[in-house]
Amino acid sequence: MAWTTRHAGPTPTQAAFDFLVRRLIRVVPLYWLALLWITKRDLVHLELDPAVLLDFVFLPRFNPDHFNHIFPVLVPGWTINYEMFFYAVFAISLLFGKYQYAIIFPALAFLITLGHLVEYPSAFGQFYTSSIMAEFLYGILICKWVQRHGQDHHPRLAWLALISGFVGLALLWPGDHIPRAYVAGPLAALIVYAGILAFNGWHVPWLHRLADASFSIYLTHLFTFRLSRTLLQGLPPDQPSPVAMVVAVGVQLAVAAAVGLLVHRWIEQPLTRYLTRRFLKPRRLATEPGMSTSGS
Repeated sequence: MAWTTRHAGPTPTQAAFDFLVRRLIRVVPLYWLALLWITKRDLVHLELDPAVLLDFVFLPRFNPDHFNHIFPVLVPGWTINYEMFFYAVFAISLLFGKYQYAIIFPALAFLITLGHLVEYPSAFGQFYTSSIMAEFLYGILICKWVQRHGQDHHPRLAWLALISGFVGLALLWPGDHIPRAYVAGPLAALIVYAGILAFNGWHVPWLHRLADASFSIYLTHLFTFRLSRTLLQGLPPDQPSPVAMVVAVGVQLAVAAAVGLLVHRWIEQPLTRYLTRRFLKPRRLATEPGMSTSGS
């Protein structure tokens, strides 16, 4: 978000509007289709739990099928709920122009601090005061650091950041009493930064296509497990060998990627193109950054 809006304009209001519309076009249609798909039987039999409606408007709720967890009916959608919240915060901050980060950081820091001071019984209170939101701030800090110091290829620094991140995760996480945002979050940020340094300037076509389809893969990968199990029926069910485990993971990754690529090609891309033409003016499409469909 920080990277694609670093040249936002021409006015703060226009920047905020364009950003929000682009993100809604990118996320909402495909996510709603995934929710409809997973609830199709309940919809047909008119047995849909009314609480599922909260999932369609990106509001958190406790999932009765996952005790004490704040999940929508499509479990990976919990990150989408955070994403939509961050879009709203980011769009509001864009209205303040060069002071946008003076709005974002104190606002999220206040919510995170509130979560440490108050034990909220509600899903809403727990979700929006979770320390996990600090990880959003780490992403912004990486962006600002790269803008200031560049992203030239630095193999030694990349290896140092990568090794530090993975070793730190292996040794320190999960901590007994320390929230993941303060242990796994900074270490994961190191790994992300290592990737920026190591792969800047690389262009691997098949990886680029996977990146374009990443949102489709993310939303559909749970639906592919049954197909993967069918393909893996010949493997021993109990105490599989290391080779069998590698094969199983490889098949699941391949099937998830293949299905996600098909959904991206035949559903996500046409929807995105149509809605972009419908809601964004052509003169802005040609000039604004971040219009690629890769990444959410």
